[in-house]
Amino acid sequence: MNINELTVDDPGLQEQIERFADLSEQINNISEQLKTLKDEYSSIEGTLRPVLEEMEETEDISLVVENILITIKRKGHDRTSVAYKEAFKWLRERVNPAMQRIVEEALKATEKTTRIVSKIGVQRVDEGLLDKLKNFWNKIVSSISNTNSQLKSDVEGFRASLNENRRHKTDPRDILFKKIEKYILNK
Repeated sequence: MNINELTVDDPGLQEQIERFADLSEQINNISEQLKTLKDEYSSIEGTLRPVLEEMEETEDISLVVENILITIKRKGHDRTSVAYKEAFKWLRERVNPAMQRIVEEALKATEKTTRIVSKIGVQRVDEGLLDKLKNFWNKIVSSISNTNSQLKSDVEGFRASLNENRRHKTDPRDILFKKIEKYILNK
């Protein structure tokens, strides 16, 4: 596991980071609330819109309910717009090569580039969480290496005992049982 982090020692920068995190949390909460409100607003607007549009036929200007006044701010209408890029592409396919170059130049001349700024992610991390993760990882690694070295030494000891017993004609199972018993009692 490789965790790359920079520890900030500057108190002013730490304060700004904490304020940034607070603002990020508030914005996220408000965004969720706003989404819920917009959904409800759209639903109600869908039922009110036909009533408001019928007012146009009767030449009424607004609806009044107690202290609430509802009016149409801008009348709905159909708008036509030209999709120039699609028109140029259509034209490019139907003209000779010399005109195609002119159309390509016109497309490039009207091209715009927009800079998309990076987005910064903010997450609150419990104090010492990264240290806990590092310590946990180190314990796992050291446990594995300790177990591995213990097993190696036990296997080497067992092999040595077998070789010793072969010389003295001792049963290897007795030695194995003694080693296992010793290993279990030490744990």
